[in-house]
Amino acid sequence: MFLLHHPVVERVTAVLRAAGVPEAYLVGGAVRDALRGLGQETRDLDVALPTDQGVAVEALAGSFGGAVVPLDDATTRLVFQHEVGGSWRLDVARYRGPTIQDDLRLRDFTVDAMAVPLLGGGPPAVLDPTGGRGDLALRFVRHAYPAAFRDDPLRTLRAVRLAAVLEGSIAPETQPLIRQGAPGLERVAGERVRDELMRIFGARDVAHWAKELDGLGLLAVLVPASGAMHDVPPSPPHRFGLWEHSTRDVRFLERLMNDPAAFFEVEAAEITERAGSVVEGEITNRSLMLLLALLHDIGKPGTRTVDPDGHVRFLGHEEAGAAILAELAGRLRLGRGAAEYVDRMERAHMRPIWLASEPVVTPRARYRFFRDVGPVAPDVLLHSVADVRATVGDDDPAWQSHLTFVREMLAFRRERVRPVERAVPLSGNDVMEIVGIGPGPLVGYVLERLTEAAVLGPVRSREEWEALVRREFPLWRHEFELREGR
Repeated sequence: MFLLHHPVVERVTAVLRAAGVPEAYLVGGAVRDALRGLGQETRDLDVALPTDQGVAVEALAGSFGGAVVPLDDATTRLVFQHEVGGSWRLDVARYRGPTIQDDLRLRDFTVDAMAVPLLGGGPPAVLDPTGGRGDLALRFVRHAYPAAFRDDPLRTLRAVRLAAVLEGSIAPETQPLIRQGAPGLERVAGERVRDELMRIFGARDVAHWAKELDGLGLLAVLVPASGAMHDVPPSPPHRFGLWEHSTRDVRFLERLMNDPAAFFEVEAAEITERAGSVVEGEITNRSLMLLLALLHDIGKPGTRTVDPDGHVRFLGHEEAGAAILAELAGRLRLGRGAAEYVDRMERAHMRPIWLASEPVVTPRARYRFFRDVGPVAPDVLLHSVADVRATVGDDDPAWQSHLTFVREMLAFRRERVRPVERAVPLSGNDVMEIVGIGPGPLVGYVLERLTEAAVLGPVRSREEWEALVRREFPLWRHEFELREGR
């Protein structure tokens, strides 16, 4: 097996031998990936030992350096950097039973219940007591033993993640066990749930796996309000019920991010770069966008009203949705960056649609969209394309019209907003000196108005900027006081 000759694995074996470890096996995902021909991509290793892992971890940490992280009494993680592959994660654990065979039978899924010996244990043949190799060929995710989900409810979510990684399916006999174990997710630490969920939303064909989460009862545990999405029927202009609309939104947004040049040739590189960027930790922009696409209308069931004439409204669903998603962000232990991203996206997701419906969209209105929505504005615009497509379908002129509007908005950002972001030569200190005021939020408001003037007007000399401040300051101060309720 190629993986056994990898420089990192060979070094791990040598260190364990020097430390006097008599028997050690490489187990789990690394073996699975090697059998799939992905051994060169492996950066996570799991090593199982018949005895306590303390001596082995101490020796490995002395050789590789890095950080030692105890996971539980039986497992310790070593995170280190290596010249081959960069960042690595090595988990060392003692057997879950008397022998390696017993250990493998008590693992989560058959495709992860395979091992190859590093030290002792005979020739480097794959140990496979639960039939994982056959399931891997079928891309089947099957539980290794009946109590797998009772023993660790996170495995219910991991089953979907693993099926998504394999682009396969969950075995029919495993699905009812997942449904039975789903309520146990409430007891699992938010960080563990977050990591599995973000990997699912970072996989391919996210709409399919979102439906799988829903069908297995997992989504309802993670987001209790999601169940009511099935009960909202279509209403004009929506051609589909809320749940179908939301999954269609996910599917088309993923298509946009996978092939942005098909719709936004000029911005394609930036869209790809933004999608792959990290918001925090290992959470990518793409994962959060697709999660938001699924849940962007989560506030609609609770705000749905029907007028006497039959007109359906969802007034305030953005604010209601933001509250629900704030609870989810807390449950998942999202940091400030990811939580703020989710909140901004949810609160602003209707703004492009409202703006596009105006008879005339002025340059000032375009600028204020970017000013108000802030750094998530390009993502809000991209999502709105998928949102409208999922609302009216691909054969409705309204979708093509909105696509054109978003292209125009991105062009305005590219040609007008970004070039002049640093065009104003006046600082906050300059403003205070010109109009004779002290530090405070009013100074920031004046600078906002100057940036807006730079976007909308001709290039000015410094003297003209100073004259503009003197001339407009009384009006700007009045506007600021009205905005602040003073």
